[in-house]
Amino acid sequence: MRSQLHHQDDNHGAGAATSQSRAQAQDYPVRDYVAAMAGELARMARWDGDERLACLLEAAADVASRPCSTDKPALE
Repeated sequence: MRSQLHHQDDNHGAGAATSQSRAQAQDYPVRDYVAAMAGELARMARWDGDERLACLLEAAADVASRPCSTDKPALE
């Protein structure tokens, strides 16, 4: 993905790369990734005996799996 942005920047200037970055950020499932990662970290914390941390990470996974209620900020 980074190489595409650099390639785009070389061909069409910084403005085109910025708009492409924003479009890609909207399509990238960040919340899905955060939910999955927090779930994995919760399992690791529980395996290590840290139930409190596991519960907090599961709460984070739950929040990340819900639809986002605010607009996403533009990437710079």
